[in-house]
Order: sequence, then C-alpha cells, then structure tokens
Amino acid sequence: MPRKRRKTQSKKVITSTSAATSQEGGESTPPIDEEVDGLVIDSSESEAHETVSKASSGQVKSSDDEDHKDDNSEITGVDEDDSEMVVEIENGPSDISELYDLSDDDIDMTKMDQLPQRRKWVAFVGLFLVLLMAVAYFGYRVFSRDFGNTTGDAGVTISIKAPDNTASGDLVTLEIKYENTKKVDLRSTQIEVFYPDGFYYKSANKTSQSDSGRVFELGELKAGAGGKLEITGQLVGTKGDDKHFSSLLTYQPANFSTNFQTSAETDVHVSSSIIELQVEAPAQVQADQELEYKITFKNTAAVALENSKVSVTYPEGFTYTGADVEPRGSNNDWRIDTLAAGASESITIRGTLTGKSGSTKEFNAQFGVVEIDNSFTVQSQQKSLILIINPEIELSISAQEIVTAEGELTVTVSVKNTSEAEIRDLKVRLDFTGDLLKDSSYGFDPIEKLTSFGQQELTYTTTVKKSDNISEKSLGIKAVITKAKVEGKDVTFSNEATADVKLQGNLSVSAEGRYFDDNLKKIGTGPLPPVVSQDTTYVIYWTISNGSNAVDSFSVSATLPAGVIWEDVASSALSYNSTSRQVSYSTDKLKANASESFHFSVTVSPSTDDIDKLLVLTQETAVSGTDSYTGEQISQQLDRITTDLPNDEGAKGKGVVEGS
Repeated sequence: MPRKRRKTQSKKVITSTSAATSQEGGESTPPIDEEVDGLVIDSSESEAHETVSKASSGQVKSSDDEDHKDDNSEITGVDEDDSEMVVEIENGPSDISELYDLSDDDIDMTKMDQLPQRRKWVAFVGLFLVLLMAVAYFGYRVFSRDFGNTTGDAGVTISIKAPDNTASGDLVTLEIKYENTKKVDLRSTQIEVFYPDGFYYKSANKTSQSDSGRVFELGELKAGAGGKLEITGQLVGTKGDDKHFSSLLTYQPANFSTNFQTSAETDVHVSSSIIELQVEAPAQVQADQELEYKITFKNTAAVALENSKVSVTYPEGFTYTGADVEPRGSNNDWRIDTLAAGASESITIRGTLTGKSGSTKEFNAQFGVVEIDNSFTVQSQQKSLILIINPEIELSISAQEIVTAEGELTVTVSVKNTSEAEIRDLKVRLDFTGDLLKDSSYGFDPIEKLTSFGQQELTYTTTVKKSDNISEKSLGIKAVITKAKVEGKDVTFSNEATADVKLQGNLSVSAEGRYFDDNLKKIGTGPLPPVVSQDTTYVIYWTISNGSNAVDSFSVSATLPAGVIWEDVASSALSYNSTSRQVSYSTDKLKANASESFHFSVTVSPSTDDIDKLLVLTQETAVSGTDSYTGEQISQQLDRITTDLPNDEGAKGKGVVEGS
C-alpha cells in the first residue's frame, strides 16, 4: 500500500527499518537506538510503535531541553507499515549528525559515551511502571465500585430461592437467578453452590462441571444479560432442622484480569419427615421372657431414598437373640441401600430383658441417612418404654378346720396380683386328698382379667360324706394355678395354697325325763299330773353316742334344783354330790363309736305355790370333752328337764301341778 505522508514546512524524515542504510556509501549497518529531542528510536518494531504512539499523542517530551532549547523541532507525523517506521520532524535537523556536535574530527561516533541516554531510559521505564500501577489501581477501584463482591447491588446480582418448608426426603428445587445490568461484558463467569448435609444432588437445567453438582461454568455473560439455574435434589434431615444453602457467582469484567464475586443464601426448614416410622413393642414383659420388637418404616415420598439405615439403641439388660432380617456388622444396625418410593419394610428383633420388677427399659429406634463421611443423620425416631414385670401371685385358701359327717364344707380361695403385670385367663384348681368328699378335684371358672395389684376370691361349697362311708377322717385341700397369660403369652406360677380339714367325732348326748318307757310301760310313781303335797317320781336318762373320734376327759353333769330329791336308784357309773346337788358321769376317754346310757330317779312333792306350774327336774345338762383326733374342745349345754316330758308319749302334756 503506498505510504501517505503529511507535508509540512521544513521537515526531516527519520526512517528505521530492519536494516538501516548509511548516507555515505550505502553500506548496511546494524540498527541503533537514538534519542531525538526525547524521542527514542528503537530498531524493535513493537518498542518503536509504542514510543511513536506516545509521540504522536504529544506525550513524549524532550528530556534534554537545556541542550536543545533553541531547536524548535516538532514531531508532526508518523507513518508506519509492517517493515518501516517514518517519523517526520518539523524544524529539526536535516541529518542525524546534526543532533550532535561533530566539529571535532577526533570524535568517534561509535565510541561516544552514551551514559546520559541510559539514565534517561531507566527513568522512563520507572515512570512507565508507576503509570501502569496507577492505572491498575484506578481500574480496580472503578470495577470494585461498579461490580461489588457480596450484594450485587451495583450491577451484577445473584439470588437463590427455595421452599420455606419441606418434608425430610422430599425433592427440593433451588432457583438461582443471575444478571449483569452493567454495560461491561463479563467473562469466566461461574456459579458455585454450597449444599448442606443431607442434600443429594439429582439434576440441573445446566451442565455441572462436578459430579456433586456444585460448580457450573457460565462462560461469557453479556452486558444486560442474565439467566436462571435450577437445581433439583433430595433434602434429608431431622424434623425441625434448618438447612442452609448458599451460592457464589465469580466473574471477570471484560479486559480486566481481577476476579469479582457476589453471593446469595437461603434456608429451608425441615417441617416433617417422609418416613413413617412405627414401633410395635409390648408395654410390659416378664423378666427373662423372650420378646419381639418390630420396626416398620415406609417411604412416603415420590422418589426413592438411598443409603438409609435403621439403628436401634438397646437398654441395659437386653440380650439380642435374633431378627428376621440379618443386621450388618453389629446387631443393632440395618443398612437399607434403596427404599423405593412408597415402599414399606419391617424388621422384627427378638431378645430378652432382665431387670428388677417395676423397672422401665427404653428402646430407641432411629431411621436416617448415611452421609458421604459415613456419619448418620437421623430423620425419624421413636422411643418405646417397656416395663419389666415379674408377675407374682399371692394364693391363699380358707376352709373349716373341722367338719362333721354329712356337714357342709366351704372352701374360699383368694388370688391377689402383687405385680404391675395384668394377668389374664387365670385358672385355679382345687385338689382334694382323703375320703371325706366324693370328688377328688374341682376347677373354678377362669378369671378373665386380674389387674395390677388386683384381687379376687373364689368360693367352693360341698357336703361331707356320711360317716359310714368315710374311711379317713382327714381331708387335704390344695389350690394351684393351672393357667395364666401375661401380654398374650402363657406364664406359669409355682404358687400353691393348702388347707387341712379334719372330721369331727360326731359325739351325740341327750338328756330326757320319762314316766313311761318307749313301750308305755310305767316306770315312774305317784300321781300324774303332779299333785300338791304328793310325791311323783320320774326317771332321767342320759344317752351318749360317740362317733369316729375318741373323746378325752369326757363328762356329763346336771344340777338338781332345790326341792328335787335324789333317789338312790341310779346307774352305778353316775355320782351324786349332795352338797352341790350335782349328778355327773366322767371318763378319761370315751371310745370312738361308743354308746352309753345312764339313768337316775328324782322325786318332787309340789307345794301350793307350784299349782298350775311345770316343775324343773334338772338344770341344763353340761357335756364336755376333747376330741382326741381333732383336738377340738367339746362343750355342749342341753336344755333343762321339766315335768312336761315332751318325748314321753304317755306323760306329755301332764306336767302342770294340780291342787289336792
């Protein structure tokens, strides 16, 4: 392309090429660096370009004005192409030799001292560096003011939006908006997202440069442009947690090498859990009895739950015996690799508990997610309290100690629950030993529910057999528990209660007065009914019939009232004490099944005061003794005997005294 030159008055042209040509002889000489009125001419094209540019803008001034103050040279134009630079100087020297004093022929231009020029060059470089630093600082201040680094208020903005509340395990979508409202383009734009523990990246509407979905390269962001980044992931946490999300936008303004940043953040509250966790455990168990502890968990979310775990904290005294799902590692951890959406699974644990009756044991079942660092984030948990019980029964029995043949026997069994356990379907049976009853056992109706510390009584009534059918005079009664349930499981009790019943000897003693015998033969004397001032004699009979038991220290006695005369006609075994007026019979032992009959006679002579009255022949008859088998004291009082004689068919109704 032809070189255009601006023509000015009195100009000189200095041309610098890759190989400069001398004015004399046209020999090629190496390019040299010279300074012309402060203008440095360098064979290096880039340096020449920079220097000339400064010169053309009027920024280059002579550093040697004192030496050339009379020289009114002025740079008026610059032409350059790919191989040559031309500087036009108005009113300057016509040859480069004119720039120096060459009047002295001895001066060798090639050996000329160039020290001043070097000092000027160093000064120029220093000034250039100072200017460069000033420009960099000025640019940093300008862009810092325009773009900011946190709030984005000055032109580059970023915001992050997420739901305020979510259920643990649900999918959460983050909406990150960014915008460049300045007139400067941005380059190397990048968004980095910081997720809380429990967030699992699923997808985004832009390609992430990391598997974890944290870094997104946006590249160039034009002035006035913006965009939206949508990230979807699963958020898992404990109910009540606040999960913190933050995003960082990093960028460089065009033609500037400094990074700037602005950020945004938000919180998501975990309001509920997508895991339904249920525990089935007995409210109370018997110590050392195997129990079942069932954990059921369901994923109610629309997405699968990965890397979850069930963990159970056992109480002291629990012994693990097995489970329907094998644990991994320890016997209280179960890893769930994937729990599909809507899926429900369960784990049943078996074991025994020991402890003091009445103590409470706590089980804690937790469902959570195993984090990348192998930590365990609990998502849902449920605690269960189990009461240790040692079901205890107090069993007692009561019955008559002494029964008589053909008499009634009543047995009462008291059942008392002395523990916290509720006992159901409790059955009690009576077992009999001996020959007094026709049955050998009796079972009560079951007690449907015996509450904690509750008590119930069971009663059984029967009749003793006849004495002639009795071969044994004793009866043994035992109450036992044959069946019971606690928490739906059969339990056994070793408790038993006993009672002994003895058969009384069935001693029978009767006392009566007679005037006629059973055959209506007269055995008495005197008028009948009795008459005033006349003697009437009666016969008194004591009849003794002993049963199966001998009677020790047996005696029968009666006292004669005043006015009744003892006749010395009596059984030899009887004795009469005239002082005490007592008639008696006694023996050290009345044999079992023995029968005795005694009689004595008494006479009365009524007075006029006795008219229309019955006369008393004997006072009450006293019977005493000790049953030699049962040890029971025998004491009977028989009615007094009068002249009425109710058992005498010939004399009854003829006992009232009549006048003479």
